[in-house]
Amino acid sequence: MSGKYNYANETLIDIKEYEKNVDIHEMIHKILTSKTTYGFMVDLLHRICLFDEQKKWLFILLEENMNRMQEIIATNYEILSYIKTDGFQEYLHQVEKLKKNKRYYKYFGRLSWTRTSLSESNQELGESIAYQILAIGLLALDVNIWNIPEEAYESEKNFKRFLSKDNNMNLYNPNVRFDAFIKYTNPDFPKDETLIKSMMLDCQLGRDNIYEICVLEILKIYKNSDNIFQVLQRIIGYSTIDMSSYGYTIEELSYLNAFPTNINDIMDNYKFELSFCDNNEIIGKERLVNKGLLRIDNTMLGCPINNTLAIVDYEKGTAVYSWFKDADNLKYIINNVKLSVAFFDIRTYPRFKKELAIGVSKNIYFVMESSIMYNIDFIINEFNDSFYGIVLYATYGLLGIRKENRILLQLFSLNAKNIIVDYLEKQNLQLSQKEWNELFPDLSMEIEEIITNYFKYFNFALKILDKKYS
Repeated sequence: MSGKYNYANETLIDIKEYEKNVDIHEMIHKILTSKTTYGFMVDLLHRICLFDEQKKWLFILLEENMNRMQEIIATNYEILSYIKTDGFQEYLHQVEKLKKNKRYYKYFGRLSWTRTSLSESNQELGESIAYQILAIGLLALDVNIWNIPEEAYESEKNFKRFLSKDNNMNLYNPNVRFDAFIKYTNPDFPKDETLIKSMMLDCQLGRDNIYEICVLEILKIYKNSDNIFQVLQRIIGYSTIDMSSYGYTIEELSYLNAFPTNINDIMDNYKFELSFCDNNEIIGKERLVNKGLLRIDNTMLGCPINNTLAIVDYEKGTAVYSWFKDADNLKYIINNVKLSVAFFDIRTYPRFKKELAIGVSKNIYFVMESSIMYNIDFIINEFNDSFYGIVLYATYGLLGIRKENRILLQLFSLNAKNIIVDYLEKQNLQLSQKEWNELFPDLSMEIEEIITNYFKYFNFALKILDKKYS
């Protein structure tokens, strides 16, 4: 698995199995999901199910009904994108390489007829074909979800019965809709004008009010839930990408939105052993750690009620979680630990930055856990008029920004190495670039240790901690 879109702000790329255009593959999943009525409703259901699993059956069913068509589109778009990014010969090489993966080669083969006239002499057709496939996918996912009756949401049996009636599979199942649209555009198949007209009723590309439509549908689905408004408040404030921002192409947006991590470890779940201690035990627990980090988090799953922190022991593979009472208590802990200190959430620091600006001289790191596109406001607010450096590793890049005793660490895709500076410049930031070793002459090893170990434990602690306190 070299990439994953898991209904988060950013798309994930694997540092162990990284392939060049996987950024684009995962971004297509994000576009199909976040820019359509059906996709965005599935997205909201996924986020709600982290708090309330009563409709998890619905999320699973709806997701299954769009998975195949999404993979067909993302795979075809990804492979065709090599023509634009690396040339026609590399595209042919990627097609041959894909044959080793029977599942994804089958996805690619499903639309082979779209490429019959594609050759090196007219390779510009590749981009046009990719856009057309994406457009068909967006139409297939632009489902009139508001016409689904309330009783269909009451049980899995009811929903499946609803889909089996009349023409509903063509109206409400994206996999079936996509097949029908593809057949209509394929010259080898007869055209069913009546079917297509029924499927296109109220269908729109680039619909403006997706957010409002999907929230209303969620309220219909959870009409008997006492806490749905509270849950929605916790999930609907997350950021979205403006696809027209700064005139970037889909490929360039894909690169900026990709976030390098260790996907296989994420899928295997959290590897560290967790324990908990009282606030007055934190310093004593920290004294027992030889190599590690004081990790300062936001509250579980984004609700700022409890101020959490952890002492992560790299050598023992343990994390001791606790909490801090207020700004003075946090300042005391930071000043009295010997380990490196890092904020892992951009919402926590602004609440305490005035107090931490006085009487704290040690370095404070900010480890960004999402792509730069979602952290740029934080960078603008907290790191304007400062210095930055970039270091490239085998499968990912690292942006470091330093302002006084504050150091921000932002991972990025290697594909973004040529546009990340342009992206920063377009923010009107007063940033000056320095060589990495000049900017961090005494901290390079410490930074590398923080990032290397970050890949090992990621942020599963928040989910586990949420279970403890919920």
